[in-house]
Amino acid sequence: VKYSVKEQENILQVNLVIEYVIENDKAETFLKIEVEKAALFGFDKNIEETLQENNIPSIEQFVSVNAASIIYSYIRQHITDLSLKARIGPIILPVVNFVKLKEDS
Repeated sequence: VKYSVKEQENILQVNLVIEYVIENDKAETFLKIEVEKAALFGFDKNIEETLQENNIPSIEQFVSVNAASIIYSYIRQHITDLSLKARIGPIILPVVNFVKLKEDS
């Protein structure tokens, strides 16, 4: 997860990249899908103050948990749509618990 902050505009841009690879029996890549989505999160006032008021301790916490889970849901749907349109059968990515993922890292 990558992010950038535009302090004067109180905007946080978050990019999430997901790579999905299917290999054949010989461990050769059969299919590779890489999707990157960006989202802009706007705040009425200072980003860090707003996050603290909402019990989110840091920008990194917001990016790796809150923003990532929002963006991931769109990527998940996009990959399913792509696979259906390509007529290779639906690829449904698993649900990810970003809170647990953050705690484990």
